Amino acid sequence: MRVSASDPVSRTMNLFISTKNKNALVFDGKKFSGIVSWRSLYRGAKDFSKVSNASVAEKAPALSPSEPVERIAKLMVETGLRSLPVFDKNVLVGVVSHSAVLDAIKNFPELRALKANEVATKNFFSLPDTATLAQAFSMMRKNGIDKIPLTGKNNELVSVISFTDLMHNFLVHPPKKKVGSRTGSGYSIKAFHPENEPISGVLAKSGLSGETVVTASPDEPLSGIVQKMSKYGVSSVIVFDGKPTGIVTITNLLKAFGSLQPKIVRNIQSSNLPRFDEIDRATFDNAMNSLYDKAEILLHNDILVSAHFKELSASGARHKYDVSIRLNSAGKLFMATESGWNALTCVQKAVSSVEREIKKFVERR
Repeated sequence: MRVSASDPVSRTMNLFISTKNKNALVFDGKKFSGIVSWRSLYRGAKDFSKVSNASVAEKAPALSPSEPVERIAKLMVETGLRSLPVFDKNVLVGVVSHSAVLDAIKNFPELRALKANEVATKNFFSLPDTATLAQAFSMMRKNGIDKIPLTGKNNELVSVISFTDLMHNFLVHPPKKKVGSRTGSGYSIKAFHPENEPISGVLAKSGLSGETVVTASPDEPLSGIVQKMSKYGVSSVIVFDGKPTGIVTITNLLKAFGSLQPKIVRNIQSSNLPRFDEIDRATFDNAMNSLYDKAEILLHNDILVSAHFKELSASGARHKYDVSIRLNSAGKLFMATESGWNALTCVQKAVSSVEREIKKFVERR
């Protein structure tokens, strides 16, 4: 879903309600500005009729069509976003959702090798269904969690409630209830304030039941967890071994898969490289890889990064260098040259200069 940066957030929220989307891509004209999500709006509650999409949009990395699925999973964990845009030569060509990522990875052998107990959040929070919504919101905000399992009077699992659903159903669009008038001659409709009522009662009055409780054994492969989420339409699975021992959420799955660290092929070249020791070589590689990754996100095109070292003079064991860093992308050249006695310092300065030039170019575009 695409929205304008200048539109009020209240209009975007209405679109969320009517379309059942939970994320929207924000554009300022043709320029991508970021993403607005249900989750971010709820956590920063304001008068949304007076706030524009631009002011609440979260920065989001732009994916390329060839982006490895492992890296997409990692980016979703790092940003907290569950949808990321895909650009090809500065043109939006699609959006990747977390459900698409999970569907793509469910048959990966790496997931079959990992067990539920290995990635589950062990010290997870739960509440009795007699707890109030105020207690649930407080626990979620205090601990930075989005879901809470509910237990019945015999400590059995009865449901799972989510932060987003509670906010949407009880704060943004609270249900109504009938109360008697002072004269007793009729009824009037007044706002229902559920925050101090038991969760079980509130859910019942609203015709809701929370998420279905889906369980898995501690040694169930993650591939099985993904399949259960898809089959039952849930975003969390309780690890059960006679009693609840953990919870596996979408974030747990993305984090586990993103940590597999795929071998990313970058088009980086160097010439006349000095004899760096192991630590200096790692520093050089990190600087070049970082430049490449940042440029790929900003420029959305094929990239070639090169580093050229030219020895100017020597004094004993010391050598003075000219270091040129070049980045080519779709016929556009970004280049910076630095001179000095410390080759690594020259690399870092030149890389920073190239990054600044790229950012200026993108802002002018």
